[in-house]
This record gives sequence, C-alpha cells and structure tokens, in this order.
Amino acid sequence: MLKQQKIFFDFLRFCIGSAKEIPGSLKKVDWKELYAIAQKQALLGVLFHGIQRLPKELAPEQKLLMQWMVMAEMIRKQNIRLFRIP
Repeated sequence: MLKQQKIFFDFLRFCIGSAKEIPGSLKKVDWKELYAIAQKQALLGVLFHGIQRLPKELAPEQKLLMQWMVMAEMIRKQNIRLFRIP
C-alpha cells in the first residue's frame, strides 16, 4: 500500500472514531494528496470532521483548509436539501 494511502486510512479511522489517538503518520502527510484521495472517494466531509479535531500545527495550510471547509459546507447544505421531507 502506498504511503499516502496508509496515512489516508489511518486518518479516516481517526475521523470516524475507530481510532481515538491522532495518527502519528499525520506528521508525514501530503495534505493536497490526501484531499485528492478524499475527493475521489467522496469522503471530503468525513475527513473535514477529523481535521476540525486536530491541533493547529497538524492541520493543512490555510488555503487548502479554506477550500476543504467550503466543500464540506456545500456537502452539508446538499445533504440538508437531499434529506428534506416534503
């Protein structure tokens, strides 16, 4: 398994609560690549939930963080519309 894919799965376990501790592998993360994997797997919102739980020094750089936040908000609004009961 590729290094960034392993980091992705480590972080995904943290994001969904399966792992309580912040993965040590996040120190070596390429956030842009992790974003691309999450986008391809339609998990941007799930991983953003985990990013919100990280200390500032482990979070992605500001520009990518803002992009991720915008996408997570769009997903949230889309889900509200999708699951609205008529």
